Amino acid sequence: MRTLQISGQPIVGGLSQCQRYDSSSKDRRFRLPLPKLVEVQVEWVKRQVAEYISVQRETYRGRAMPLDRDQMEAMHHFFPASTLDSARVLVLSGERVANPPFYAQLAWLIHQRRES
Repeated sequence: MRTLQISGQPIVGGLSQCQRYDSSSKDRRFRLPLPKLVEVQVEWVKRQVAEYISVQRETYRGRAMPLDRDQMEAMHHFFPASTLDSARVLVLSGERVANPPFYAQLAWLIHQRRES
């Protein structure tokens, strides 16, 4: 088995069984099967996600618009006015947000766990 490494640290070892939906549970929400990661893996994922969010924010911020009246009305039960006043939205037309650059590595990591 090939071991994926980030900064010289293996990130495949140490995964445990995936969490699955339990229909007998009182908590009937569906849970995606997420592997339990060791600390170095969690830190790697956190850094990758933070960087991705930062890049996406900078990419789309200039075209985002304040919420319109209908959007404010729909959301005012869930968020304070100050949050809604500062929120911005952008509806993409003719383009899509790409998967994060680390997505393939993360998918590989999860796939390796399922095979073991």
